[in-house]
Amino acid sequence: MRSICLICCFLMTYGWLAAAEGMQADYQRLSKMINEGQFKEAYEQLQPLILDAKSNTPFLKDLCNQSIDCLRRLRLQKDIDAWRDKVYNKHKKDWQVLSTLAASYLNGQQHGFMIKGEFQRGHHRGGGTYVYSYQRDRVRALQLYIEAHKQIPVGAGLQQRQQFYEQFIRAVNVHGAQYSWKLQLLSDLKTLPDYSTNYSHWGGQARGASVDADGEIVFFDVPASWNEAKNDGERWRWCLEQMAKLSDSARARAQYLQAEFAEQLFGVQTMRRYGIQLPQDGDDKENGPWSLESLGENESIARLATGIKRFPLKPSYDYIELYKQLLKSEQGWKQQAANKLGFIFLNRRQYKKAVNYFRIAKNNHQVDQIIGNYGQFEGTMSQVAGKAASLEYRFRNGTEVRFTAHAIKVDKLLADMKAHIKSKPQRIMWDKINLSNIGYRIISQNQNEYIGEQVADWTLALKPSPKHFDRNVTVQTPLQKAGAYLVSAEMKDGNKSHVIVWLNDTVLLSKKVSGKQLYFVADAETGAGIADMNVAFFGYQQKHIKDRNFQINIDEFAEFSDRDGLVQIGKHQLNDNYQYTAIATDKDGRLAYLGFSRIWFSQMHHQHYQAQKVFYITDRPVYRPDQEVHIKAWIRYPKYDQANVSAYANKN
Repeated sequence: MRSICLICCFLMTYGWLAAAEGMQADYQRLSKMINEGQFKEAYEQLQPLILDAKSNTPFLKDLCNQSIDCLRRLRLQKDIDAWRDKVYNKHKKDWQVLSTLAASYLNGQQHGFMIKGEFQRGHHRGGGTYVYSYQRDRVRALQLYIEAHKQIPVGAGLQQRQQFYEQFIRAVNVHGAQYSWKLQLLSDLKTLPDYSTNYSHWGGQARGASVDADGEIVFFDVPASWNEAKNDGERWRWCLEQMAKLSDSARARAQYLQAEFAEQLFGVQTMRRYGIQLPQDGDDKENGPWSLESLGENESIARLATGIKRFPLKPSYDYIELYKQLLKSEQGWKQQAANKLGFIFLNRRQYKKAVNYFRIAKNNHQVDQIIGNYGQFEGTMSQVAGKAASLEYRFRNGTEVRFTAHAIKVDKLLADMKAHIKSKPQRIMWDKINLSNIGYRIISQNQNEYIGEQVADWTLALKPSPKHFDRNVTVQTPLQKAGAYLVSAEMKDGNKSHVIVWLNDTVLLSKKVSGKQLYFVADAETGAGIADMNVAFFGYQQKHIKDRNFQINIDEFAEFSDRDGLVQIGKHQLNDNYQYTAIATDKDGRLAYLGFSRIWFSQMHHQHYQAQKVFYITDRPVYRPDQEVHIKAWIRYPKYDQANVSAYANKN
């Protein structure tokens, strides 16, 4: 009897292995067909293979993925839902198939059309109401993950179970830290939501970490079970806890995900994400309440829904401690955790700690960025000729920098631009006519033919800030003559930086007036109009003929500015299908130009100058239900010729 049982077990095992080997061969064969673009043929062969297969057969989930992928590639999204239902009804006891179907709801197209009361996924021609299925698809995915979780056998593979929980975790917390406030909701998983005509699945703008009615931060705890979770945040923590129970490796991964979420939600970088400028140049008061330097490792300063706050971190959200624990992990997380810690302390302006962790992570580039001698020019605007130009230079660690300045051949730049267009190439090269990008062209594209003679060379001693902080200095240059210059800064034992400096004695401005284009040539210092300036207009049209062939048409003419420095151009002179540059010159060597832009003419209407402008302010950024709203509003007609009297004063 025992022998018979052993024989039966052997035959069952042999049959299962044979089926697995056969399905693996099918998977490899069909993968080859899909890679070769035979999507229709592959899908036709996949259908019977999947529907005839037994549940819990290896490679079945991969075949399901292939079938859905074929439908997408065939642009038959409308058939995906019906096919998913067939697979579900056949293999509803197969936890890996259910997991695969769930993931497909989150990763596929989440919009379609309502046609005669039926939802058709994907694009459609010929009527219907465009709708979104995002909320419905997410709930359906969660339903499938819950079903799959109940079906996982005791002996299921560790890697497969960990992968399952990672997908489950993503489905619960699909919005991530940026929209963490949605985790306060408890998604109804019993009823599928209706399709929506509004693209609102993100639920509005990101708002910072959530707070309760008393202004205290909302943290999510681990519930005793899925069913006892009070919100999706606790469901998410429950999923993390289930993954952590699988193995040491899975526990490390779960801890990393928890730390990463907490860092994204409560890290100091959240202030910058919401437009708040972090301190610079040593102005971080070491003991002030907003000091990044003085932050302890178990606290943070972050943007909450109600504003910026400094606060201690709950142990399960203490992302620095969670990452530090991973440094001791034997599961291969040391380098990733160390790199994370390096950037965290970099954001906190605690550079010594950042360097220590970057060294552990073997991130030598970041170590060099912190302790090396570095400098760069800050952005600069055009300056008035006749006065020594000044530049802003930001640096760290270095003690000396050498500056050199070379004149740029603006005349050659303009001439080559015209020559390129006049040569009527098959297609105009934008980088050859982009006059505003000359610095990039010289430095990155080695267009050194536009660099003229060296006109200045000087050295500046620097006093760096302690602790590797950045410092800004204003650099006074000897440059005064009108023109463009390439200024280079070479830090002693450090890097090089470059900037283009424009010194103008003349400016050329343009604006639309009713039915015309108005140009104004003025002195750069006084703003007074300059008469008798030759304003040359050069325009081109790149007209597509066929295939990749283009016809280049050119238009050139010139006008002189009147006694007020004005040039008015009408429709009969500028073609609105062309792009024009305007170059103003005179016999004394003055030069100003405007880069290429398309010209169009418009009629100005009286109502354009009669617009109402309103400005509102409230007493707090967020209101809760039943709270009284305090609001002020300013409403005026902004008109230059209007007296300082409001038309709305003393009116309801």
